[in-house]
Amino acid sequence: MKIFKPIQALLFRVCLLTLCFSGCKKFVEIPPPVTAVTGQNVYNNDATATAVLKGVYIRLSEYDTGGGINQMGIRCGLSADELKYFGTDVLFQKIYVNQLSAVDYYAFWENSFTYLQAVNSVLEGLKKSQGLTPSVKAQLQGEALFVRAFLNFYLVNLYGDVPLVLSSDYLQNSKMARTSSDLVYKQIVSDLISAKLLLQDSYVDGNSNASADAERVRPNRATASALLARTYLFTGQYALAEQEAGAVIQDPKYKLEDLGNVFLRQSNEAIWQLMPVDPAWNTNDARSLLLTSDGPDDAQPFALNERLIADFESGDQRRAAWVDTVTAGGRLYYYPIKYKALSAPPAAEYYMVFRLAELYLIRAEARTELGNTEGAAADLNAIRARAGLAATPAAAPADLLAAVLKERRVELFTEWGHRWFDLKRTKQANTVLPSVTAEKGGTWDSHDQLYPLPLSDIKLNPALIQNPGY
Repeated sequence: MKIFKPIQALLFRVCLLTLCFSGCKKFVEIPPPVTAVTGQNVYNNDATATAVLKGVYIRLSEYDTGGGINQMGIRCGLSADELKYFGTDVLFQKIYVNQLSAVDYYAFWENSFTYLQAVNSVLEGLKKSQGLTPSVKAQLQGEALFVRAFLNFYLVNLYGDVPLVLSSDYLQNSKMARTSSDLVYKQIVSDLISAKLLLQDSYVDGNSNASADAERVRPNRATASALLARTYLFTGQYALAEQEAGAVIQDPKYKLEDLGNVFLRQSNEAIWQLMPVDPAWNTNDARSLLLTSDGPDDAQPFALNERLIADFESGDQRRAAWVDTVTAGGRLYYYPIKYKALSAPPAAEYYMVFRLAELYLIRAEARTELGNTEGAAADLNAIRARAGLAATPAAAPADLLAAVLKERRVELFTEWGHRWFDLKRTKQANTVLPSVTAEKGGTWDSHDQLYPLPLSDIKLNPALIQNPGY
């Protein structure tokens, strides 16, 4: 792992971006600058302590051509069977045909450990702090624990065993070996349980005060429950997955929106959103995925895979609301329009990270595994009814599981790698992806389910062992 940016540099970046960015409501009003930014004074002031964590959210929201986390849906969609690629970028082409190598620069690995360094610094600074308002301190601790769990969840699902970084000591971290996935998942659960105890039920404003008007851009207790439900589902702890998903579903703050309103700023379906930070455009998904009348090109090189389009049932209103077409050069292309707003400010849409529909589908799958087929069908039908579809005919457990996975396919497409992770966790990747990869012009191998660790980091840290096949 690379040596990470110090917290002072991160705070400087936060202050600079806060001053320059005027397209969205600020998280926090930064007070006049202090003469020296140190860990001691940063964490003795509510506003500056909040600003450090805000910097992490800004980085999560930024577009990064090397593989920023907010491109998760695009990159995993290319690896799976959601997107087609028509550009000339070598890295995207390798992701598309499942031919990544250890020498390819895929910045999600580096970025994630940089962010982990930052949140661990926050946790350490908060632990020592004596000057913060207690409610602010608890909220920030909860947010930092949640973000650490969030990053580790994606690291473990992309790479398998990963170094479990729980300290800001970059010299120690740079020598760490990989930790088993089981232990990483246990830490994710531990962090989220602790976060739930610290976070508030309400969303908080830029000064970390609970507010009915606060946007859903900073995690609350339901956000931790959402990731906890997903984690329990992925690890086969179905009763706990049902419990955590149910807690969010029963919260009156959340409801399934009309299809046209799901991805809007202040959507009632949103559990956690990222605020756009670039004044030139709204969300990166809209910038990258909305096709023009010219069809795919190097600026917008992606289109939806026809296999996905074929999985929409007749009459599924999501097909009309979330998919559009363009004919260029005599060829028909499908593309996603979940995000429709290109320019900003003002920001009409926020980047959705967790939303209520996923929790219904998590609970439906967990209930099926627990033998509660009636409850599972009810959850599945809540999503189907919103899409204008009749109740599912599936009744037997095996049929219900297949129905839930198909519903996840057409509900969550191009969002945060859901399809890629679903194929792997349900052990369908080796069945589905050989023919898909052949259509793309590549050859599927089972080891492609995990991305390679960067060779540069392995050279710097002999304790790191590469994934098999690379």
